[in-house]
Parts: sequence; C-alpha cells; structure tokens
Amino acid sequence: MNKNNQMGRSMVEMLGVLAIIGVLLVGGIAGYSKAMEKFKIGKLLDQLVMIITNVRTLYSGQPNYEGLNNVVAIQSGAIPTEMLNGKSSTVATEIYHALNGEVAIDDYSSSDGIHRAHFSIVFHDLPVNACVALASVDFGDANSVLSSVVI
Repeated sequence: MNKNNQMGRSMVEMLGVLAIIGVLLVGGIAGYSKAMEKFKIGKLLDQLVMIITNVRTLYSGQPNYEGLNNVVAIQSGAIPTEMLNGKSSTVATEIYHALNGEVAIDDYSSSDGIHRAHFSIVFHDLPVNACVALASVDFGDANSVLSSVVI
C-alpha cells in the first residue's frame, strides 16, 4: 500500500496567489497616488486662501496694494512658513506652493502705473487638474473671485 499524502500547494496555486497579491498592490499604489494628489491640491487651495486672507488683513487700512511683492509678504508674515522651504521669514525671498512650484505675489498696477485695489498671486508649474480645481473653487465672496487661470 502506497499512500500519497502530499502537503503544501502546487506551483500553479502559488502563482495564482502571487497574481492576486500583485493586482491588489497595483490597485493600492494607484489609490494612494490619487489620494496624495487630492491632498496636495487641497493643501494648495488652503495656501491660496491663507495668502489672500493675510494680504487683505495686512493692507486693510490702505486704498490699494501698492508695494506688495514676495519679500513684503514674507517679511510681514502673510506667507505660511511651510511655503518658505524651511527658511525663516527673515531669510526667505521665494515662496513655493504645495506642488513645489514657485509663487509670485505682486501689486496689480496697470500699464500707466496706477495701482488698483487688486493684487495678483501666480502659482507656477501646476498640473492641469490643479488648475481645474483652482478655477472651480467657490470663494464665497464677490471681492475674491478668481480672475484668471493660465495653463
């Protein structure tokens, strides 16, 4: 009598298990990438709202935003420190958004040199989906409507 009591799994079964694990890993990585992208775009929107609020507060007693630029915004504390790439507000001169592109803040003067009651914030190096997210935000205030998005 020869009994064949084999223990374990066959090679085909192990390959099936590995294939299932591979599919789950790929799905997990794709889901994580999308979640991180949404998080960074949400952070980008938070940074924009924070800058707008802080600059408006800084210039609340003035008729326009004359003299506003990156250095003034940084030194006055209108820029969150996380946007200064680890530098203090006394040393930093450049601003970076959540997706690692540069940010430029400027008073909005016309070609004739007249300063208007507006200012500009330019976020460089944004992917298209971040531009769409910025363009579709409801700021809830007629005075803070996004005026343009350039891709």
